[in-house]
Amino acid sequence: MGPGEGHGRRPASDHAPTGGSIREPADGAPVPTIVTVKFGLEGTSVAPAGTDKPATGHHHLLIDRDLPPLDQPTSGDIMHFGGGQTEAEVTLEPGAHTLQLLVGDQNNVPHCPPVASDRITITVEQGLPTTSADWGASC
Repeated sequence: MGPGEGHGRRPASDHAPTGGSIREPADGAPVPTIVTVKFGLEGTSVAPAGTDKPATGHHHLLIDRDLPPLDQPTSGDIMHFGGGQTEAEVTLEPGAHTLQLLVGDQNNVPHCPPVASDRITITVEQGLPTTSADWGASC
């Protein structure tokens, strides 16, 4: 059995997702301790985990870690968005953090070839406004 075969991993096809991205925050951005991360997926559509439909997937967010093994389901400290979410509020400690998205298929296995965003770095700074209601005081 080849890598991922036992998990239903699909090889790339003409209908495979073509790219993932982090739409917000921007690479290098200073952010508050509670930050909204907005996910992007090009060349396909987002579908909840368990949806067995070609050219679909759902997001996994990696914070301060490398990509996991790409031939098995994601697990551990990877944030899973199996409901098909396209954004999430994340609470982080002050300091520099890396973020990267990885798209999984219906079984939480990364697509083949992998569909992942570039890894970005953000810096969490205390005292930044966390909502638009807080912005007025800092403008």
